[in-house]
Amino acid sequence: MTPRLEAQITNLRHGDELHPKAKMLIDEETATATFTVKQGTLQRLLRRRNTPIHLKITATTSIEADYPTIDIDDTAFEIENRRKYQAIIDVTSRPRRVERRHTETLIHEAEEATHTLLKKRADALEKLQDLKKNPRKTLRNAEWNILQSPDPPTEYQRQTSENITKAYVNATSKIDALNGHLPEEKIQKIYAAIHTIEHIQNTTYTKEEETHTKTKQPPKQPITTLTDELIEDLNIITRDLIDQT
Repeated sequence: MTPRLEAQITNLRHGDELHPKAKMLIDEETATATFTVKQGTLQRLLRRRNTPIHLKITATTSIEADYPTIDIDDTAFEIENRRKYQAIIDVTSRPRRVERRHTETLIHEAEEATHTLLKKRADALEKLQDLKKNPRKTLRNAEWNILQSPDPPTEYQRQTSENITKAYVNATSKIDALNGHLPEEKIQKIYAAIHTIEHIQNTTYTKEEETHTKTKQPPKQPITTLTDELIEDLNIITRDLIDQT
C-alpha cells in the first residue's frame, strides 16, 4: 500500500486564492501533495466543486517552515498539530535529501576516478623518465609481452600511454555524470583543477629531464610525490562541492 500522509490544514494560500480550511494528502511514492478545499455553505447549495490543488515535490522545490506555517513554492498553509507539522516537513524535504545523497556519491566517484587518473599519469611519466635514463634496466623489469615485441621501447611507451587513456575515459565519464546535479561552472572547476595538475606534471617532467641531461642527478621530488600533494588541493574543491549541495 502506498504510504500517505493526511492532515487538516488552515489558511491555505495558493497564488491569489485564500481558503480558511482544507485537507492535505501527500502520496509519498509519487511525491505529490494534493490540497482539497472544503466547500462553504453557498458552494454546496449551488453544487459547485473546488478543483484540487496538486503539487509535485522535487529536489528543487522550495520549502520553508516557521511553525505553524509551511511554504511549498507558491503555496502556504498552517497546521497546529506539531507531530503532523514535522511529518509534512520530513516528507516534503525527502526528495532534496535523496538528491543530495546521490550527488555526494557521484562527487566521491568522480573524485576517486580523478585521483586514479592523476596518479597513473604521474606513474607513467616517471616510467618514461626511467626508460630514457636507463632503458636496459627499465625494460628488464617490463612485462613479457613487451619484451617479445619487435620494438620493446616503443611498445613500453604505447602500453604506458594506454593506461593513462583508460583512466582518462573513466574519470571524464564520472565527472560528466554530475551534469544535471551540479551547475556547469562547478563541474568546470574540477576539469580546471585537473588541467592545472597535468600542466604541473608536464612542466616538472620536462625540467627534470633537462636537469638529468645536464647533471645526471636524480629528481629533487618524484612526480608521484608531487602529485599526491596536488591532489590535496583537488580534494578541497570536491569537499566544497559537497558542502554546497
